[in-house]
Order: sequence, then C-alpha cells, then structure tokens
Amino acid sequence: MAEQEQVPTTSESSDKTSSDEERADQELLQEMRQRLDRSVVNEKDERIKAHDDIRFINGEQWDESVKTQRGEGRLCLVINKMPTFLDQIDGDIRQNKPGIKVKAVDSGADPDTAKVIEGIVRYTERNSGAGKIYSYGTIHAAAGGRGAWRILTDYISDDGFEQEIKLQRVLNAYSIYFDPVAIQDDKQDGRYFFILSDVSKAEYKKTYGFEPLDFDVDGSEFANWLHQDMVRVGEYFWKEVIEERKINLMGDGTVVTGEVAAIEEVQQTRTVPIYQINWAKVDGKRILERGVVPGRMFPIVLVWGKQLCVNGKVEVRGIARHAKDAQKLYNYFRSNDAEAAAMQPKQPYLMPDICLGEHKDVWDDSLNKNYPYLPYKVDTTQPGIKPHRETPAMGSSANKEQVQISDSEIKDTIGIQKAALGMPSNEKSGVAIRQRKMESDTGQFAFIDNAAAAVRTTGKIIVSMIPEVFDTARILRIVGHDMKEEVVEVNAAGGIDLTTGRYDVDVSVDASYSTQREEFQEKLMNMLPHIPPEQVAVTTDILFEMQDFARADDIAERIRKTIPPEILGNDLQDSERTSASSPDGSASPEVEQPEQPSPEEIAMVAELEKNKLELEITRVKLDQEKTKLKGMEIDNDMKVKAGKEEIKGIVEEMITERIVGEGEKE
Repeated sequence: MAEQEQVPTTSESSDKTSSDEERADQELLQEMRQRLDRSVVNEKDERIKAHDDIRFINGEQWDESVKTQRGEGRLCLVINKMPTFLDQIDGDIRQNKPGIKVKAVDSGADPDTAKVIEGIVRYTERNSGAGKIYSYGTIHAAAGGRGAWRILTDYISDDGFEQEIKLQRVLNAYSIYFDPVAIQDDKQDGRYFFILSDVSKAEYKKTYGFEPLDFDVDGSEFANWLHQDMVRVGEYFWKEVIEERKINLMGDGTVVTGEVAAIEEVQQTRTVPIYQINWAKVDGKRILERGVVPGRMFPIVLVWGKQLCVNGKVEVRGIARHAKDAQKLYNYFRSNDAEAAAMQPKQPYLMPDICLGEHKDVWDDSLNKNYPYLPYKVDTTQPGIKPHRETPAMGSSANKEQVQISDSEIKDTIGIQKAALGMPSNEKSGVAIRQRKMESDTGQFAFIDNAAAAVRTTGKIIVSMIPEVFDTARILRIVGHDMKEEVVEVNAAGGIDLTTGRYDVDVSVDASYSTQREEFQEKLMNMLPHIPPEQVAVTTDILFEMQDFARADDIAERIRKTIPPEILGNDLQDSERTSASSPDGSASPEVEQPEQPSPEEIAMVAELEKNKLELEITRVKLDQEKTKLKGMEIDNDMKVKAGKEEIKGIVEEMITERIVGEGEKE
C-alpha cells in the first residue's frame, strides 16, 4: 500500500511562514551589522580629522600639552579668525543659490510636463525652506568636509492619504554611513546607506512600547550598537533587485522590452537589473519598522568639501585643515603680547627687608587693591633706602612680528585675502581689488560647485519620486520661475501625466529672482524711451508683470488683453492653461474674449503709455534737482553762518587789541 502524503494543516503552514520570515529578518540584520562595521572602519580616520576641524573652528584651539607647558594661570587667548572665513563662504553660497532645471529626454516625455515637474520641485523647495537646508549642509562641508540633507514623504493632512515630498536637514552629517565601494560623489552607486541616532532608554520605550535589548553579553558583533546609557537606532536603506528586465534592439532600430516572438529580428539583447530602495528602522538586534522608498534613488544627499586622493583613499577637508597651525601661532603670540602688556602695571617691587616691618599685609595685597599710598618702615641708619619698581619689560618686537606673519599665513592657507573680506589691503585701484577678490572667490568656488552638484542630486531624487508619490489625478500647487504660485491639474485624461516619460535634471547658479527683476526693470526703463510707440504697447504688460507693488499683475493682465493673439503666441497659451481650472479643480467658466483693438487704438495706447513713462522719468529728475538745490541751500546757509562767526571773531579780536592798547597808553 502506497504511503499517503501528509498535508500540513493551516496552523502548521502559518508557523512555517512565520519561521521563514523570522529567519529572513535575522539574515537581514546580520548582513546589516556587517555592512555597518565595514563603513565604520572605512570612515574612521576621516571622521576623527573632521570632528577635530569642527571643534577647532568652534574655538577649541589650545592643545592641553601646550597649556600644561605654559604653566597654571598663564593666559591662553583664543582670537578665533576661522568663523570670519566661514561666514564669507556662507554668504557666497546664499547669494548664489542653485536653481533646479527639468528637461524632457525621451519620446514619452513632454516639455509642458517638464515645466510642471520643475514647478513641483520648486514648490517642494520653498515649502521645505530649502535655502536654509542647503546653506546648513554646505557650511558644514566647508567646515569639516561633509554636509548632508535628506528627502522624505509625508501626509499632506491628518484626514487623508495624499502625500507630498519634503526636504529635511541632517543635523550631524557624520551620522550618515555609506557603502565603501561607492565611487560617485553622491554615493548613489553604492548598495546601502545608514542614518544613526541615539535616543534615551525612556524615549525608546515610549516610542516602541518595550524595553531595549541588552547588548553586553553578545560580544564584538554589536560593538557599533553600544553607546553608554543611550539606545542606538538606525535607519537602514538598501537596494534590492526586483526585476531582471530584458531589453532587445530590433533590426529596424526600435527597442522592445521583454520577450520577443521574432527572435531572428533581434540584433542585440541585454539584461538590466531594476532596483527597489528598501528601508528599515533597526536597533541592531531587531527590525522596528520597515517600508519602501518611492523612486529609484537613496533619499540622502551628501555635499562635500575639497577632495584629494592620498594613497588610494579620498581625503576630504574644509577650510581649517591647513590653517590650524597658523591660527595656533597667532593665539600663542597674541597671548604673549597681551600677557606682557597686562603685567606692566603689576611689575613687582624691590623691597629691602628692613622696609617691610609691620606693613607686610598691605604690601601683599597691593597688587589687588588700589591703595592711595603704600607705607614702609624707614631705616634710620640709611634713610635713603626705600621700596622701588624696576622699569617694566616692554613688548617684544619679534613677538609682534610673529603676530603679523601668522595673521597673514591664516589667510594664505585658507585662500581668502583681505580684499575678499572687505578689509583694507595693499591693492589701491578698483581693478586690483576686484582681481584679488576674484582670486579668493576662485579658491573657494569648489564649495559652491559641490553645493550645486548636491542640489542637482536633490532634483534627481525628487523627480524620481514624483511618478510614485503623485500617481493619481489631483490638483497641485506649483511655483514658477518668477516664484509665483500656480494651480494645475495632473494625471487627468488628456492632461499633464506625471507617471510617464523620462526627465533629466540640471542646475544653474544665478542671482536671486528679486535681483534679476530689479536689473530687468532698470534696463527696460532705460530702453523704453528709445522704443517705437507701437512696440511699447506690446511690451508694457511685461514691465508691469515684473513690478512688486499691489495689483501690478492685474494691470499687466488688462494690458495683455489689448495685445493681438498672434503677438502673444506661447504667452497666451500659458495664460489660458493656467486659468483653465480653478483652485478647487473645477473648470473655469468661459470668458467672452474682448473685441480686438484696431491698429490706430493700439498706437494711441502705446503713445499714452510712452508719455506716462516719460512724465514719470521727468518727475524723478525734477525730484533729484530739488534735492540738489536743497543741499546747496543748506551748504550756503552753513557757509554764511561760518562767515558771520569768523567776522564776529575778527571784530572781537580788534576790540580786545584796542582796549589793551589804550590800557598800555594810560
């Protein structure tokens, strides 16, 4: 009789599944711990140097051995010049904010969709306060060699499931560990990332509902998860291949994905791994939370300082690395100089024994109190003997010279000269000052350029997330290049589709929009008097659009309605698309188009606008002349007053001389 096959019960199957999942989690945790160990070893030297640089910039600039050598109570000044140079770089970064540009790159992409995606990116930046996040990350790269921020998603409100993308700064860039095999600056070619943080045991229990595990008995495998009385919690990101996608190049040049029936027409085949970014929150021994990151990139952005490959390993540094010795010398010699000056009023007295007598307590306290007099005992046999001070030692000229040399060496090693800091220097002409400032800017441009590269990575991550975060029909707010909000409908039938197409990201480092607007206003105002009236009529709407006073946009819109559609072109289409839907998503009611004005009416309006502009220019010039005349009147009044005072003085002097002369005659 054949043996009957035993079929597992539902309970047995469930237990087996649970056991398999637990085994898979333990394998994942073991691999995670091994990866963190490798990253810690790989970054150990860099972290030690970076932390020392940052502490040095923050004012910890005296070695304990030097303090001990100088002796107890000796002056150890810290005249910290590092923050001044760091502030200069910070200012340059804030004035040259990188702007993200989105471009369509394949047949499935659309330029209008690219514009909307760029608007979503810009709205995400503004909504997250990206300017401060970028500045914070970059200034830490300039200080210690590394800065960072992250991108995450969050629910828009507490009563729905729609999400949005946000940027968040990383307070400590060295809480991030990456795969040592990664080569690219953004480390997106690596296999994993970590973000570690330490929380108290009470906070851990409150958050997760159970006590943290005890690592004391588990040996070195958990060495990087032990941290005094705190609990180390890490966010672990790793890549997982979810599909091996087959791509075929056909004989006619087309590309077909997947299996192909007509094998003989395939010219070339390759397999592309499709990755998914997984996420888990762990404490070293167990998985606390887990999920999947939208997009195909790690949501972590690194920004670097200056880099140099030394013995096959990349060394990263900020501004302080090579300037520390010069700063230490400056502190040392300035301390000596200040100490010598401070000791001059405390030059000790030379005291004969006989003169001390019963006044010892007064003399012992004489350096701490300002006595009106100091008594001493007179030796009757030698009355000329008394306490006296030697001439105090003067400051050393060599010491002062070393102060000047070390001050200059700080600027030389950092690469920022006096002209770049707005300080007087040897350069006298404007050209020479600009040239020296340009040299300083060039030396520090690496930080700005690296910041721009990090912002570009940010744009790529956001663009990668958009198709998965905004995957349903909805109304979105976007921000245009002029920083004005628009409302658009996406993923609706026949409209903007965010789920298809491939888009590339680039950055441009330009002046802020407000600065560009002011430059535009000035140039256009200078050009308008020289433009024919009929051309002024079709450009005045742009002038009002660039103004920032109340209802300037309304004026621009009314003027635009008087311009023929064939002149407006794409501007008219953009205006119609923007107003196609209301903020609540409903279609806007059709508005009856106004009757187009005749050429004579256009010329009349143009002449009127030109006359208004010329009148405004004349008014401004008259105000300027009035101000000059007022200044001349004040100047003349002051001269007359001064003249009267001078005449009065001469008369008084003549009267005095006459009185004195008559007195002498008498």
